[in-house]
Amino acid sequence: MFAAKDAGQTIDAGSFGVFVNGQRREIVFHDAQQPNGDFISQWYPDDTGGDLHKIQLGFEFGDLAYGANEPGYAVVGADLNRYTTTGGVKKQARYRATWPRRSAAVAAMAAFAIAISLLVSRPVPPIAQRPGWEVTRIEGAPLVGKHSIQVTGAKAKLEVGELLVTNSTSSATVTVAEIGEIQVDPGTRVRLLQTMRDRKRISLEEGTIHAAIWAPPGEFVVDTPSATAVDLGCAYTLHVAPDGSGLLRTTLGWVGFHSNGHDSFIPAGAVCPTHRNLGAGTPYFEDATEPFRTALAQLDFGNLAPESRSTTLQIVLSQARKDDALSLWHLLSRTQAADREKVFRRFAALVPPPSGVTREGIFRLDQKQLDLWWNALDLGDISTWRFWEQTPDRAMPANAQSLEKKQVTLKQSR
Repeated sequence: MFAAKDAGQTIDAGSFGVFVNGQRREIVFHDAQQPNGDFISQWYPDDTGGDLHKIQLGFEFGDLAYGANEPGYAVVGADLNRYTTTGGVKKQARYRATWPRRSAAVAAMAAFAIAISLLVSRPVPPIAQRPGWEVTRIEGAPLVGKHSIQVTGAKAKLEVGELLVTNSTSSATVTVAEIGEIQVDPGTRVRLLQTMRDRKRISLEEGTIHAAIWAPPGEFVVDTPSATAVDLGCAYTLHVAPDGSGLLRTTLGWVGFHSNGHDSFIPAGAVCPTHRNLGAGTPYFEDATEPFRTALAQLDFGNLAPESRSTTLQIVLSQARKDDALSLWHLLSRTQAADREKVFRRFAALVPPPSGVTREGIFRLDQKQLDLWWNALDLGDISTWRFWEQTPDRAMPANAQSLEKKQVTLKQSR
């Protein structure tokens, strides 16, 4: 290419007015010589074998090419770095945008191609792809990291450590690797913490998400300010209030809540509240009586004197139906002495203890006997949860109890 060895050359330019039928137009025109082949012939009559290039800025757009606010938009300068596109193919268009050719001799065309080939064919280390999940806009302008999505159906990548934020007028969906999908409601803050083969983890700081997961139990985990939700093959809605309290509602399968060694299991049709300082409360079915639900909330989060606590517990036991055995099972480990005796008797009346379960074993909170009694409720095999407790950094194997059946059912329900 021509070097600026004769930097004194200038482009001829001038201004002129236009007269039509003796009348002058108001517009003043600017006349400038184009830097092209004529320019080369004028200034380099004996040296026409090179190329003349213009150095300029280039503009890159995202997939939709709608403007500067689109993810992927960038203004790039002219340089001779190595650029590649999909599949590692050399991106020669990148040079054409910032080094456009103004003039070239025929013989120089081949030389230019060879020069570009030599420039971009040198091996370069592969650029590591940062892990992340795809976010699709539903409405409004969700904020993904530092970029907002403003066009319906537009997508962005939520990388590990980044926040997805929706305001009061925006919402989005998140593809959880290849194991499920999350719908993020308005007014929500979600942070991606981890995405590995056997563990996907997010933090729901505030707001509401709707998760549909068909992965092996224990692979998808959601941290909240008050408890950790562990997916056991299910679909559920999780809400976190500004004060850190929350509510989980399961619509398919079941979910485990874990906080400071305090566990709650929430099957389909049940809900479980949480408190920022006290963790997960006692799960209950939504069709339980109002006195039952009110008394249960007082037991979980109320500051009751011992006498008031016993009276409140009696309301729970008198209102309990057979389905409410779900709640009574949890209360066995959350009551003491005489109160545990009352819970045991009512629970046994609703769901007789299976073989291997004794009063003495339950009173000393024997884990094996408690698990046997839970399985008698037919709400999910608790061994899946115990496996997750013992291997917190791994996911449940694909041959877990009834997993294949639950995954098929979940996919068909979406």
